[in-house]
Amino acid sequence: MAFPVSSHERSRATRAMNAILQVRSRCDNAQRSAVPLSVTRRTGIPSTPTARERVHLKSGLVYTPYTTVLIGDTPHDVSAGRNSGAHVIGIASGKSSTSDLRGAGANIVFSDLTDSAALIRAITA
Repeated sequence: MAFPVSSHERSRATRAMNAILQVRSRCDNAQRSAVPLSVTRRTGIPSTPTARERVHLKSGLVYTPYTTVLIGDTPHDVSAGRNSGAHVIGIASGKSSTSDLRGAGANIVFSDLTDSAALIRAITA
């Protein structure tokens, strides 16, 4: 199903597609599948590069869902990480409680950042 797209959206999509293709061109064939073409559901045209695509552009490293750790302090952060396939660490340092973060699906939850050694172990495990 096609949706009407404004010239501004089309221009933005063209810039996004160029950035995505630049990321993919730097990958070998094995890595290329880890850098997907991001498209919006509404229009089916490319969106801005994902965080994984942007970090690849800057560092040359390829991150997959299996090598990504998302640290967040809200259930929304946790959901975003879970939806992307990342390992999610929740830190109840804000308005959200440890039970809120666990309920949203965080793999590990800390009540605060006082035990930095435990956080580092959780990230590198």
